[in-house]
Amino acid sequence: MSKEFLQRAKLRLAYLGIGLIIGLAIAGIVGASYNQILKVKETAFEERISHLQKLSQVQISETKRLLSENQKLRTTKIERTNADGSKEVIEKTASDSSSSEAESSRDVAMLEHTVETLKQTHKRELEMEQKKRPSLTANVGLNTELTPYVAITYNFYGNVILGAYGDKKAKIGLGIGIQF
Repeated sequence: MSKEFLQRAKLRLAYLGIGLIIGLAIAGIVGASYNQILKVKETAFEERISHLQKLSQVQISETKRLLSENQKLRTTKIERTNADGSKEVIEKTASDSSSSEAESSRDVAMLEHTVETLKQTHKRELEMEQKKRPSLTANVGLNTELTPYVAITYNFYGNVILGAYGDKKAKIGLGIGIQF
């Protein structure tokens, strides 16, 4: 009976090993794919932020140019001849220039706020993605009976963990849990 028990134990260990190898291969493929997707998302977001910054710089420079042109158009030059025969040029500017300057500075602030908000949103999205990221952990140690053991845990769906355990006395175990 002990010979049959040893054969079953060896067979179970072989199946456990095959399952572990297949699981690790799948985890490696999923992890590599996930990292690629995360890199593509990050690159796309950085390009979007860069584009928005360039666009906002163009809008800021265009707003400043239009303000200076508007200032020139609202400025009227009056040429006056004095009693002594000299000529004097007086420039009068319309009084609504301060309101348009306030509007342009508000537009600039809004554009900068939009870019900063997008950066913060991207940081939060990346943090959430990294929390959902699958991970594999291997532990080696001694249990309370001073028997060496090996344990493996794998986060496969958010905070859900699948674990396997084996020790020198051929005790094995599987478990599922939640990571906090």
